[in-house]
Amino acid sequence: MNESSLIRLIDTNRREEKKRIEDLIKESFANNSTTLSYQSTSTYQSMLALPTNSISWGIYRRQQLQGVIFCEQIAPRLIYIPLLAIQPSYFRQGLGCALFNFLLKRFPTSQFYGDVAQRNVAAMSLYTQQFNCQVLATWGNTSSDQMTTLWHPPRVKELSWITTSTVHQTLAAS
Repeated sequence: MNESSLIRLIDTNRREEKKRIEDLIKESFANNSTTLSYQSTSTYQSMLALPTNSISWGIYRRQQLQGVIFCEQIAPRLIYIPLLAIQPSYFRQGLGCALFNFLLKRFPTSQFYGDVAQRNVAAMSLYTQQFNCQVLATWGNTSSDQMTTLWHPPRVKELSWITTSTVHQTLAAS
């Protein structure tokens, strides 16, 4: 069965859906925080917060939520991905890839950017190697808490003039 057919819009205003997402995020980041050993509690807590002003999609199998992705339209053709989280028991099964591909197909003329914990090697690999995302910036207080902002350039010829400096200017203006 096609992965995208398992992806559906999530209504985060529904209490039961919100609770499922919050539990999934906590489990995913709890697993990653052990692996990645975040030293800053504030960084870790901010990563657990459910994004506001975002549209979210979930990937389901057998009616069980296994992963979520959130996106926000920052400007025309510029989408921010504040969160992508997968249930730990489903790590490394291509669900993150399926969710990101879903957004690429849903918004074919848009460019995307998002922040990834630099120590999250699996996520960094997914974005940089499989999707050819480029590093815009690295930021954070300590080496264990450093984040990387990644950018996925537009995929259509008429937008090929857009560069990382254009993204920086758009982000600064928004």
